[in-house]
Amino acid sequence: MLAGLAAVLLVIVIGAEVATRVTRAKQLDSRISALERLVTSNVTYNKALFEGYAGREEEAAAHFATFARTRAVHRPFIEFRRVPDFHESGINLNGLSYRGPEFSIEKPPNTFRILVYGGSFVWGTGALRDDETLPAHLEKLLSAGQPGPMRYEVINCGETGYNSTQEVIFLIIEGVFLKPDLVIFVDGVNDSCMGYTDLPAGYPKTFDRFNELLTKSLKGRERELFTVDDELEYLKRVRSTLWSSGSSELLRQLRVRMGEAEEARPIDEWQGSLRAEEFAIRHLYNLRTLRGAANEYGFSILTAIQPIPMFHKPMHPDELEAIEALSKYPNHYGMVDWWKRHYLEYTDRVLADAQVQRIPMVDLRRVFEGNASPIYIDDIHVTGEGYRIVAEALHRILLEQKILDFRPSGQSGSDGE
Repeated sequence: MLAGLAAVLLVIVIGAEVATRVTRAKQLDSRISALERLVTSNVTYNKALFEGYAGREEEAAAHFATFARTRAVHRPFIEFRRVPDFHESGINLNGLSYRGPEFSIEKPPNTFRILVYGGSFVWGTGALRDDETLPAHLEKLLSAGQPGPMRYEVINCGETGYNSTQEVIFLIIEGVFLKPDLVIFVDGVNDSCMGYTDLPAGYPKTFDRFNELLTKSLKGRERELFTVDDELEYLKRVRSTLWSSGSSELLRQLRVRMGEAEEARPIDEWQGSLRAEEFAIRHLYNLRTLRGAANEYGFSILTAIQPIPMFHKPMHPDELEAIEALSKYPNHYGMVDWWKRHYLEYTDRVLADAQVQRIPMVDLRRVFEGNASPIYIDDIHVTGEGYRIVAEALHRILLEQKILDFRPSGQSGSDGE
């Protein structure tokens, strides 16, 4: 009896293992086929050779290679932060993991402190040096027009991959203790991405699996730069070893069923039944929480919708090449197509709802309108010049709306209902 049951279980396990390997082989075949079509279309993409980095190619190569080597560590509620005290190739993470110089936790006297939150667009992917990020440019603009003993301090609270859920939690568990006078949220892309259809921020999923997902695209790449040829070679090696590797797919599937994220779900499955309107509602909930924190802790707020290259910009050939490559790249989860269809609808709804809720929000989607120079290095990020343009737009808005009224430390204004 027991022997028969064991035999049945063995057959089930073997069958499941074969089925998962067949599924994996089909996924790899699909990716390889798509990349082969991409190669034959003569579209290759290497960020370090982007026209916007002309004359700085070696510096750009070092930046992206260094970015690929930065590591993340688990943090409760916000899931992860990069490892602190990292200093290499224009990327400096201070003792608290913020990109940029060290700063005093206790706000210095006569200082107007600004915290800027967002994903990689705020952190500065593509900004080859710390002083080329959006927050750094904003601080330079503010400081240039501020004589006397008063000073502006802009702290980069961005983190790659963050959405507004993580940002508002990060603000409440850490940012409020920095006693900001003004908090700026710059969001849009990550809030319409897979972050909301994955497990919520703070859910105790296995960090080892999360870190594997975070770094999987970097493993096995000697150059640590994205090129279609390198990726194609890597996928073919994976495909050739699929059937000779140890039994792992079944266990991986079991972990997925227990609640961990799948690495290669198609975009329709990532988005589930969520519509652009529902993404907007979730985004707005976080902004209302931000407003509540502002009222509770006494700081002003400004929120912004970030731009993406599919809209309101005459595209440079290098930008078009990047978008074409990413549109065809299966590992990109089809987000480029989703943004083309829904980003304006989703962000229009966020802007309208924020106005009704009296949450200060600005639309940066047209910030590059009329600018045909190479700015976007991919479908999200820009060069240091691009971040400077965005910082100038924010600077004008802050001056026009008189949000920068200076008060002695600890006596900030706040936005009421």
